[in-house]
Amino acid sequence: MRHSALKNKGVQPLLDAVIDYLPSPVDPSCSPFETSVIQRDKSVRSLAVDATASGPLSVLAFKVKHDRQRGPIVFFRVYSGTLHAKAQLLNTTRFTGDTLVAANASVKTILPGVGIPAPVFTCSIESDSQSRQKELDDALGHLQREDPSFVVTQDQETGQTLMSGMGELHLEILQDRLRTEFKLDPSIGHMRVAYRETHEFTYDTVLGSDRQFAKIAFKLTPRDVASSKDDGANHIRHVQPAADTIRTTSLPFAFVQAMEDGLQSALGRGHTGHRLAYLDIELDIGNCAFDSDSSANSFRAAAALGLREALDKAGSVPLEPIMLLNVRSPDRCVGDILSDLNSHRRAAIQQVRENTTPMTSHARMQNLVVVAIVVVGQCSSLRVGRSRIEAHVPLAHMVGYATSLRSKTQGEADFSMHFLKYSPVV
Repeated sequence: MRHSALKNKGVQPLLDAVIDYLPSPVDPSCSPFETSVIQRDKSVRSLAVDATASGPLSVLAFKVKHDRQRGPIVFFRVYSGTLHAKAQLLNTTRFTGDTLVAANASVKTILPGVGIPAPVFTCSIESDSQSRQKELDDALGHLQREDPSFVVTQDQETGQTLMSGMGELHLEILQDRLRTEFKLDPSIGHMRVAYRETHEFTYDTVLGSDRQFAKIAFKLTPRDVASSKDDGANHIRHVQPAADTIRTTSLPFAFVQAMEDGLQSALGRGHTGHRLAYLDIELDIGNCAFDSDSSANSFRAAAALGLREALDKAGSVPLEPIMLLNVRSPDRCVGDILSDLNSHRRAAIQQVRENTTPMTSHARMQNLVVVAIVVVGQCSSLRVGRSRIEAHVPLAHMVGYATSLRSKTQGEADFSMHFLKYSPVV
């Protein structure tokens, strides 16, 4: 279904389809839904909960909007239980898609929430004046709360503020909101692709300190980029000591959490300044040790310094995001599009399929008129057939593609793309 709210075309059929085919929120549904439950030991297990008013309160916050007068406004849906005014709620998670339960609930549930894709485009942003820097920081904070796929970071070397999003249009819309809603006019830098790094080695290390003692042990291994099906996320897992191992004391949970924080901090920046990816880290809990001089800070520092020392001894491989591109175009434009993708955008063409959409009676009447014009004028290239092109394209070569495609096809083609994988830069 094609529609344009700007031109008021196709919006009414879309809303009619929502009414006809999607379930109404007021319709009762007693079928159980899957959720997760937090145990006392912080572990999580699955649980089926009945969607009834008498069940445990389980509320999903699916949208947050900032209002300049009222502050943050949260939109939510009650999946089970009954929510009363002024009820105290407990937030079991910390992001958009949060699950809210009653503060005194015996069962702390977590709903699946909203899947947040990793940002793939980054650009710098600077305030138009130093006196308005705090206003810009506050506005960026509000936008982050509303849109979790929008990420704001600080470059440790240059001190620049960087904002990352899902694409050019995404960041352009946020830039426009800064101007229209928050009355700010920041300077925006060039779009950059969010590359990643991975390290090709296996390394074991133990790091200790005399003044603040922390003995840690971990194993670092890279995953095969070519065979991985995920987005390159790093995985940290704990290896517990064997059941027959005699231990006088166990490592406190606060020290384990501090080690994870230190590792995550070190993974945020590789040798070329990009985030590391495709790494599996095993924390050997059985070989970690502490004494009276140990603290969470010492374990956090030991983990970060130990990982950086390991990375300094290894070579890195820069990775770039590869997108799955789908282009729908009139048949007469396919040659120009393929030529552009092959010669200028390093695309790997997967397939080209021809589609001829059956014409309605109204379309046939229009076609008869066109044929009459063809006989008189010069319009031999007009055809009803359309083709679909599927290709794998590096994201860095897709900057400005929307404008280029419109120019080559006189606005008759459209495209969509989504993240496919990371691949070594050629």
